[in-house]
Amino acid sequence: MKDLLIANRYAQALVRTIPKEEYDSLLQDVKALQKQFTDLPELGKYLNSRIVDREERKEVVNMLVSGLNHQKKWYNLYVLMEKKHRMTQVEKILFETEKIVLDLQDKKKMTLTLARKHSDSVVKSIVDYVSTTVGKELVIEQEIDPEIIGGFIAKVGSTNIDGSIKSKLSQLEKVTDN
Repeated sequence: MKDLLIANRYAQALVRTIPKEEYDSLLQDVKALQKQFTDLPELGKYLNSRIVDREERKEVVNMLVSGLNHQKKWYNLYVLMEKKHRMTQVEKILFETEKIVLDLQDKKKMTLTLARKHSDSVVKSIVDYVSTTVGKELVIEQEIDPEIIGGFIAKVGSTNIDGSIKSKLSQLEKVTDN
């Protein structure tokens, strides 16, 4: 819990330095950085390691932020986090930054899980349905999971809409077992 509070403070400070009209580009940066941490799970530990030379860590940080829309701000944040040995907090800061910006834009993030790739019109129908239910504009993150067999699972915050065939079969199995 303490880690999330710290991450939230850093995220708020970062967001305050960005003009509202640049929030979308900030979210693009967040996505790119989240991908780096997903692709390299040990990255935070490496950057936080006191064994690794400080200049080497700065070079790695420079490479991580190169090409981002807000390169200088991200570099400064990373250097500050590195000085305070809080690089393991960066992923939480990215999560909090995304959450804050979406709240400021009156949007919510939805993770949409499908069994296979669908046409844009099918995805739009699902998004429109969930958006009406949630009452907010949605930013979509799609995942493909053949295990759900068909249908979809939509997660928005603590709301979970499970219209998957897998869950329907599980429900049917429970009913028939009783």
